[in-house]
Amino acid sequence: MVAIKMEVCSRMRDFEECKIKREIDGYTDPETGQWVDGGEETIAEIIADIQPQTGQRREMELQTDYESDYIAFVYKKDIDYKEKPDNEEYYSEIQKGDVLEDDASKKYDIVFPANWKTHLEIELEAV
Repeated sequence: MVAIKMEVCSRMRDFEECKIKREIDGYTDPETGQWVDGGEETIAEIIADIQPQTGQRREMELQTDYESDYIAFVYKKDIDYKEKPDNEEYYSEIQKGDVLEDDASKKYDIVFPANWKTHLEIELEAV
């Protein structure tokens, strides 16, 4: 029993707090008519387990749109979507082209976010 608890605890250390960022285009505020500059915005905070891709999987994806170096495993319950600027809506999904930034500020481009029943498997390419 103790060995099982130790194994679960050691696996939990692999998970880290990360941010998902998206490039937002500039726009004209409809209420004021003023230009609002675009930029990078945090759309979600997640807890993820980032692992290197296996050689076999990388070989299958070589020279495709889905070529990636890492994969992040994220439970859906560990995603905190942020509110959109000047709006009452919240972001609701992680998309190809978003950027994952880990707790050491290392950035990864999101190549493909696979949406499963209880979790996401996000394929990443190191920036």
